[in-house]
Amino acid sequence: MESAIDELAHTLKIDPIELRLKNEPAHDLSNGKPWSSRKVVECLKAGAKAFGWENRNAQPGQNQVGEYLVGIGVACGTYPARQRDSSAVIKLKRASNTVSAVVELAASDLGTGTHTILAQTASDGLGIPINKIKISIGDSDLPPAAGSVGSVGATSFANAVNDACTKITDELIAKSGKQFFVRPTAHQLMMSENLSAFETRVDAKPLDDADQFSSHSFNANFAEVWVNKYTGMVKVARFLAVTGAGKILNPKTARSQIIGGNVWGIGMALTEESVVDPRYGHFATRSFADYHVPSNLDIGTMETIFIKEEDKRANTLGVKGIGEVGIVGVAGAIANAVFNATGKRVRQLPITPDKLL
Repeated sequence: MESAIDELAHTLKIDPIELRLKNEPAHDLSNGKPWSSRKVVECLKAGAKAFGWENRNAQPGQNQVGEYLVGIGVACGTYPARQRDSSAVIKLKRASNTVSAVVELAASDLGTGTHTILAQTASDGLGIPINKIKISIGDSDLPPAAGSVGSVGATSFANAVNDACTKITDELIAKSGKQFFVRPTAHQLMMSENLSAFETRVDAKPLDDADQFSSHSFNANFAEVWVNKYTGMVKVARFLAVTGAGKILNPKTARSQIIGGNVWGIGMALTEESVVDPRYGHFATRSFADYHVPSNLDIGTMETIFIKEEDKRANTLGVKGIGEVGIVGVAGAIANAVFNATGKRVRQLPITPDKLL
């Protein structure tokens, strides 16, 4: 689709970013629902400025450096933002002047930073230093939680923990029998009420009206490619992903996720291909000797930008998943950059030298 939009823009002699801006939808045309929020315009504008889009030559095949044809392309991407049912238990303990917390839920951490973001969420919600919070996950004996799939993990886990923090603070306020002009934290209440231990459980669910809106993470991807005019080899020299995904819980882990998706998308665009033996249905590409994933030498400069976005219609915290959206649109941006470099429109991935020569 993103290559089709690029082709339309080229045929009409309109800048592909301008074409997208002129046709920004006011609501989700697939179901008629209003957006919970949508930051595509902001992603495109911020990316164009950071990437130097104004220096792009719209005429394909005109930018040559030595034996390389250089091109720049853009493509957008989206992935649904959903919260799934998740439960969490918080156990507070006071020893002298120190209050600590244990957070339990059957979440998972695939290396994406679940431990970190849940500790941050609990620290914010309880008023307890992060080094006094223990996150206990990865065990099916713990309260059930959503899976790390479909970009629902962080949204579901963090909202469950946040709801549990709110509930345990409410229960501590009720237990104190006092009225407060300023809402106290759970840490303050454990100290003031001289409690040694307290715990609660919450079974968090999506907001009641969440289905009335179309909630998505959005991005704009910018690629600069160098194509060797003699060999047809394509090198991604620069790549920028600009993402609008609600509240970013941890910029460092979020950046790592987006870059990981971008690298995966580069492999999808240029090197990764499953070849099947038509006689027996076996895969001919059965190892990394045959199935080529990008290595460090295949990856140029990678940059990420997150657009500030508040979306309390999607969920209480306004968190949107980024696990999948990082790959969406990457291959489109590279294919469009290849067209800008060579004038050749490749319609089947991967974009290998034989398709360009």
